[in-house]
Amino acid sequence: MLRALAQLLVPMRSESNEEALLTALQERERTGTTGVGSGIALPNAWLDVSAAGVAMLISPTGLPFDTLDGAPVHIAIAIVSPRSSAAEHVKLLIRAARVLSDQAFCARLRSAESESDALDIWSHEERRH
Repeated sequence: MLRALAQLLVPMRSESNEEALLTALQERERTGTTGVGSGIALPNAWLDVSAAGVAMLISPTGLPFDTLDGAPVHIAIAIVSPRSSAAEHVKLLIRAARVLSDQAFCARLRSAESESDALDIWSHEERRH
């Protein structure tokens, strides 16, 4: 799952490559799981990048991942931020966690039929918060 998220982040972070992104996400996981439970994971890392990047991975069937409740992950939001932007990084994590705390929203997101649908569902929900 972390590799897939790193691959999604590469086009947004031209100053980093897939391996650097993957390594940063893996190093963060070693300090404690970002699999918060209820099918949600929020992998994140600080890197030498110029701006934050966010990627979303949705799996209707669930992906194996170390989570607090042992359940598979259906929605993963990866956040990478510049090392100098801790406040922005935390704000992005809080924002994602707040939106993902709504189980009905998560069900709609898991049923998205395309990337475009998922982004529309996310955008609509974010406007509500």
